[in-house]
Amino acid sequence: MAAASLLGRSDEVWQSAGSEGIVVGKWRVLELFAGLGGLACSWPEAEIAVALDINVNAQQLYRLNFHHDYRLRTLESMSPATLQRFGANFWWMSPPCQPFSRRGHGLGLADPRSAAFLNILQAIDAVRPEALGLENVHGFQGSEAHASLKAILHQHGYYTIEQELCPSQFGWPNLRPRFYLLACRQPLPDWQPTPQYGLRLIDQLDEMPGASPLWISAEVVRRFESAMDRVDALDARAISSCFGSSYGKSILHAGSYVRYGERYRRFSPREIARVLGFPEGFRLVPGEAPGDVTGPRGERASARPAGVSLNARPVWKLLGNSLSLPVVRYVLSHLPDGPATWLPWADDYSSPRSSSSR
Repeated sequence: MAAASLLGRSDEVWQSAGSEGIVVGKWRVLELFAGLGGLACSWPEAEIAVALDINVNAQQLYRLNFHHDYRLRTLESMSPATLQRFGANFWWMSPPCQPFSRRGHGLGLADPRSAAFLNILQAIDAVRPEALGLENVHGFQGSEAHASLKAILHQHGYYTIEQELCPSQFGWPNLRPRFYLLACRQPLPDWQPTPQYGLRLIDQLDEMPGASPLWISAEVVRRFESAMDRVDALDARAISSCFGSSYGKSILHAGSYVRYGERYRRFSPREIARVLGFPEGFRLVPGEAPGDVTGPRGERASARPAGVSLNARPVWKLLGNSLSLPVVRYVLSHLPDGPATWLPWADDYSSPRSSSSR
């Protein structure tokens, strides 16, 4: 089944806005815990002051797609003065989720992985940026970390809106429930109706050669089939589960598999990127350019499966730690002078949508 490309003519929109630095609006962004650039990609009109993270692989992938500054820094030790010098008036953060997840033992602020978040809280208290946004797992909501952040925001007079959102609420075939918080020194509107994209998962799947490393051995299938989350390759209503950072390493509880009769395969990095809302022009491997791996509307331009490098595991991990772009874009649209609700390349999605829904 050929993939219906998420990006056609609007490849130019994303690349010109994000890569060439065309800036629309008032916001200059500090991208904390930047990863591979989900925030920058979801908001290509914004000016990114700097992206900060500690992951070398993330930095390399980010630099394949964006020209703005990406620095490897440990956020646990960055001073408020250092963060202030970047001159950003909007801070975005997706701090480590393990302290607030069941699999991470739910230690919250007692988890050493919360040290960076605690340091950022002190910086918010000192610098007081005009606005900020946060994304994290369900367990963050109601936690001590959540209460600490809200206390600082309340103390300094921020307006806040918060909600748990899932891409499936947007007509998007993926389950990825996450908690979102937006804070601003100016009033914020109530949550607006969610856009409905009408995207089908089956339209985002590529044909895979029989020798592809994505296929799972019959022995592994026999052992784990009853517990594997699977989607049928022919099911037009299929919705994938949440892809985590352990996809490709752990068989269970890491994401969905595609079933073709009795055979199963993993989703390729490119397919997961589509499910997260990344445009087709977003590069996942060095040397990849739009059309190098998958041509227009999924026409194969190479024998290599779409987005599968010699070692896909680091890319799977980065994607598992990334963002759902349609949801993030929707959250950001509530900012004063924020972006439009829809992703810039939404008109290229394959499934028909009524104009009245927009």
